[in-house]
Amino acid sequence: MVDTGSLFQLLADDTRRRILYALCDNASIRIPEGILSRGQVQSRDTQPHSPHSSSTQINGESVQQLEMQLHHVHLPKLEDGGAIEWERETQTVSRGPQFDKLEAILRLLFVNQDRLPDDFL
Repeated sequence: MVDTGSLFQLLADDTRRRILYALCDNASIRIPEGILSRGQVQSRDTQPHSPHSSSTQINGESVQQLEMQLHHVHLPKLEDGGAIEWERETQTVSRGPQFDKLEAILRLLFVNQDRLPDDFL
């Protein structure tokens, strides 16, 4: 069972909130494509240190940085909290056994988004 402190730790990070919001409307998503904003295109062919690379930026992070953070920080934390089930081979994330508790809070936040800071959702 998710206690209140753990619930808010899971929701504290923007990337984790984007994953959880995506799962509110989808039974599963592919990572990282499922959390990229509309219009952002992932390019795995760009060289990160090349002066000519046009690395896609998401909240100030390149897609490569985002993927590293997802795999080493965010997805394990969400999985440990029971919020998601993570299929590493297919890079698919689906709702975990504790997701319903988080979904109620997420939907409440979404309904009240006009009262929240602009960068919260």
